Amino acid sequence: MRAVVVLGSYLAASTLALGQPTPGTQHMIGAEPPVGVPTEKEVGDVIYAKFDYTATNGVRLLEEFETRELMREVLLSSGAFLTAKNNKRFVDFCSKEGAASGFQPGEVVCFRDANRDGRLEQLHIPGTRFGAFKMLKSPGPRYEESIDLDSTKGFRRELLYDGISGGVVRLGYREFIDSLARPAFQQELTYTLEATGSTEVAFRGARLRILSATNQQIQYEVLAGLRD
Repeated sequence: MRAVVVLGSYLAASTLALGQPTPGTQHMIGAEPPVGVPTEKEVGDVIYAKFDYTATNGVRLLEEFETRELMREVLLSSGAFLTAKNNKRFVDFCSKEGAASGFQPGEVVCFRDANRDGRLEQLHIPGTRFGAFKMLKSPGPRYEESIDLDSTKGFRRELLYDGISGGVVRLGYREFIDSLARPAFQQELTYTLEATGSTEVAFRGARLRILSATNQQIQYEVLAGLRD
């Protein structure tokens, strides 16, 4: 997500691993794309977004992970979110309570990518007598930088391109309030294209000039953003 970013209460340290998310929270505020900039998107893409929210940094697993380590059956689904935590020279990534199958109430599992290869190769269960991080017996799960979609506070509003049929452009509108995991409100919009030249469309204060549209992509520019 590219945006005008205002940094919130980051817990930064100069020793954090390069290229890994900064532990703490971030405040994302802004709109994209900028007004007056010709833009091209494909069907299903977000063509305009306005947002103001605070989110927890971390990573999301790109594959299911299952192992038996430290006398625990560890099972995390693909897409599971792990919170980034500062731990001296490293960034640790810890599950939410109850997120890992086979654990006692209140227990979490933490991982570390010490060699920064995009896989979590070390595991630790805080509060157990084993203490230190332990190398996994098999390759750890791949991950990507992400935010906790369920614990965000604020809003995000989006317009999406849903294609064209018979000269009628279909757009989608959706609102996320606090949680970004699922929309709180959705609406379908349709606009008839002008026979020649560009077409201007409007919705809730937003104005877009559609330059061309097919069932593969749309070319447009934002003339004004969504009103508050």
